[in-house]
Amino acid sequence: MLADESDFANSNNFFWFADVESRRHADRVVRNQFMLDYIKTEKRSSYGYAFDSEQYVLENKLSVSEAIGFLDTALTYGVSGRYTEAWQLQDFWDEPFSRRDISTGSISGNSVIFPGGPAAPNGANYWNGGFGGQGGNVESRLMQFSAFGYSDSKLTEKLSLTSSALLAYAPFKVGYPTDWAPGTSAAARAAANDEHDKAYYSLSFGPRFKVTEQLTAYATAQRGTAVDPLQGGPIVGRASFAENELLEAGLKSSLMENKLFLSLAAYNWRQSAFNVRDAVSEELEGKGVEFEATYAPTKNFTVIGSINHQVVTLENNAGFRAAGLSEQDWALNGGILPNNFSGVGTSNGGTPGNNPDREYPGTPQVQAKLFGVYSFDNGFGLSAGGVWSESYWHNYDRTIKLPSTFVVNASVFYKRPTWDLTVSLENATNEDYFSGADPIFGAGTIITKAPEANFKVAYTYKF
Repeated sequence: MLADESDFANSNNFFWFADVESRRHADRVVRNQFMLDYIKTEKRSSYGYAFDSEQYVLENKLSVSEAIGFLDTALTYGVSGRYTEAWQLQDFWDEPFSRRDISTGSISGNSVIFPGGPAAPNGANYWNGGFGGQGGNVESRLMQFSAFGYSDSKLTEKLSLTSSALLAYAPFKVGYPTDWAPGTSAAARAAANDEHDKAYYSLSFGPRFKVTEQLTAYATAQRGTAVDPLQGGPIVGRASFAENELLEAGLKSSLMENKLFLSLAAYNWRQSAFNVRDAVSEELEGKGVEFEATYAPTKNFTVIGSINHQVVTLENNAGFRAAGLSEQDWALNGGILPNNFSGVGTSNGGTPGNNPDREYPGTPQVQAKLFGVYSFDNGFGLSAGGVWSESYWHNYDRTIKLPSTFVVNASVFYKRPTWDLTVSLENATNEDYFSGADPIFGAGTIITKAPEANFKVAYTYKF
């Protein structure tokens, strides 16, 4: 959030990849895929927040895709090696929040807290806290070595099965960034360093049954582990490996001579997410249902629509949060964030309050979308559509509720064989809608209004 002329944010990203394929055998494809990703981010805000990060990712993947006679199976298998080096500095320990009015044209010198690198009177800089529940200052090196396989088999004329497996080994090293807190003792730095490893797996199975020529029933069962890094890319240790589960079942149909496609799905998922403020993994569960429809009456015209309902809950008690307070209370508290979060109960024994079921805030539980595209034969095209979002609670203790919204977007495009040009109009009706802070930290204090109607131009060249 940039609130003042002295605030700035800057990010640079470089991404490069190369794929090499060998098709020497008619029924086999050998691929070698390489990726390099680099991103650097800096941010300073006069209300007392600073953030620096830098991340390198290198990966090489070798895979083989072939058809085998057993159960008419299409099989892909291979190995991968991935290296990630990242560090971040995050200063949010001195945020004054209500100590200044960001709507005024100037800032009082009494309300400015210099964030980030400037030196304090004691000689230390303002990067403070550490990743052990004291903030987001950490650097890490992570290696991931994996072997994987994916198959699609035809068990009978009507029953098919997709399955996948991944086995991985990940050695890593974490510690304080070199630039963090110059006054930190060597003993404290040594105690923060952690060199360890993690072995993990991921499995999935997805049967499909063809009920009729136009109707297919399917199901998916997945269980596995994924890396859950901090905002700037580093991990904090074994807690950064998130456990995930997904169960889904649904129906898909094709009607009107393949002009109308319908799908209905119900799902239940569970996953863990690392909370840097408490240095613990939070267990989340989501349950939902979604309906989608695609109608293409001609080769030039397509309409896509969907509606979904999802409820996400926090299975364990909420830890450190920014509680919703009145303007007077914020002034009296001096911007200090209370640890005894009153909204849903905490690890410190808080009472259930306004949200006893611990429903996760920050996103609408019901959302509907409708989008249409018309392409002319000469390369020009038009598209337009809207997204309706139900009113929803923004914070855990349900003191802030955001209104329902309907956001309209449109575009005009021109496509050629080797290039295309798109002019997009976003939020065409100047709808007042908002994006909020992550519920883990400042959902009770920070809400950002989305831009009014604005244009974007995109040019793509294919080579």
